[in-house]
Amino acid sequence: MRSALPSLPLALFFAVGCAGDLEPGSAPGRQGRPDAVGLPADATTADAGDLGAPPDAGATQPPTQAVWWVIRHDPWASGVRAALRPPHRPALPPEALPEPADGFLVEWAGPESVGEARLVALRAQGLPAAALYDLPARADDVRADLGWLASRHLGPEALRLGGAPTLAVRWADAPAGARAAWLEGLSTLPEPIAWIATVGDEAVPPGAYGVMPVGAYGHGPDQATASGDAAARLARQREAARAAGVLWLPRARPGVNRRLLQAGALVDDPGPAPLARSLVLARRAARGVVVVDGWGGWRDDRQLDPVAGDTTDRPAGLTSGRAYAGPGADRLALVGDLLGTAAGAPPADLAQAPELLALFEAPGVSGHAEFDERGVAVTLVDEGGADGRRMEWLLDARPFRVPPTASLRYGRTSASLALDLVFADGQRLLAEAPATADRSVVVDLAPFAGRRVEEVALVAFAGGARWQGRIDGVRLGP
Repeated sequence: MRSALPSLPLALFFAVGCAGDLEPGSAPGRQGRPDAVGLPADATTADAGDLGAPPDAGATQPPTQAVWWVIRHDPWASGVRAALRPPHRPALPPEALPEPADGFLVEWAGPESVGEARLVALRAQGLPAAALYDLPARADDVRADLGWLASRHLGPEALRLGGAPTLAVRWADAPAGARAAWLEGLSTLPEPIAWIATVGDEAVPPGAYGVMPVGAYGHGPDQATASGDAAARLARQREAARAAGVLWLPRARPGVNRRLLQAGALVDDPGPAPLARSLVLARRAARGVVVVDGWGGWRDDRQLDPVAGDTTDRPAGLTSGRAYAGPGADRLALVGDLLGTAAGAPPADLAQAPELLALFEAPGVSGHAEFDERGVAVTLVDEGGADGRRMEWLLDARPFRVPPTASLRYGRTSASLALDLVFADGQRLLAEAPATADRSVVVDLAPFAGRRVEEVALVAFAGGARWQGRIDGVRLGP
């Protein structure tokens, strides 16, 4: 179990801006989740503390992280999908809400804003929500706004972190005077709150962790779709955050298209791969909460709302030639599959996915992995660099619980290839039980019985300019 945080302020780095759309009629359904968040950890180091007795390996286990949705208010007609030819349309009414959901961060721009009505509606339904305050846009009204929010949206029904009611604040673009007014206003509140300082999708500027907002407990960078040098930069920023005692709430999102906001902007893949990658990496890093962005984010195509329409790549100036499918509820379903699935028995058809999803590549390392009739073939290209350079692919993302008597078996042509299990507490099998140099690998999983596994990953360690290898005979079971 994670140790609860005290009722201290908290800050989070999670992507450009604010929030906006609404709800599916039922309250969050997950049971037994603490409202406090544990301490930060990287993908290979488990949280410290008393883990208690081993869980029952025969039972299913619910997800260990809460899902908080960013609720945006972009008008559909102002977004990418409406500008396609033929246009795509929302498949749900604007008042719908996503599931699974344990909380909502709702874009709020004043007492008369759409966000105020959303928060009131969520309160009426008993759903935990917090305002995502647009500080740059409300720079002249900070003290009055904070008083309004404190009196109406920081009560017992509020979304909570560490036992404290929560507010999120768009911090990065706010003028100095607005920041000062916010911090001064916090000091006048009758009780401490947990507040989340948000920044944009862009890279965190150098030295950002040396200018932590006064009173903020912590923050961390977005966990989205970066790879290569960008992924390494985010990892360094996360490590700097951890060294400063910062709690990181990872944020997941689909790929985006900012062509309506900036001419010539890069266009991400509108398919499922960027979202799947973002969700898996955010789930790896989560210590209690994953923030999912964004319901109602039509303007730059980050919406996870169900969409109806025919597949099209027109107009080319908007799509950059990429095919936009009307994905229906596929994006929403993917969030549920990766963040809302109970863990039961190990999958019987491990390593049968049609496509391997690249999750991580160190700078200077690139490669390709694919299934064939004999197993998984890997090609890795290494331009040289520090030790420990690697590339990782997602082999299987279905969560499961380790049976009382089980082993992981596979064959490989090179000791530079290995399979790894990523546990729900962030620990990795290769960290706890390093693979031997044998070509035929057998890992006894009995010491891990009952633990929830979030994914099976294929890891290729760099060690030459170019090499090829193969893994086959993958088996997980008695």
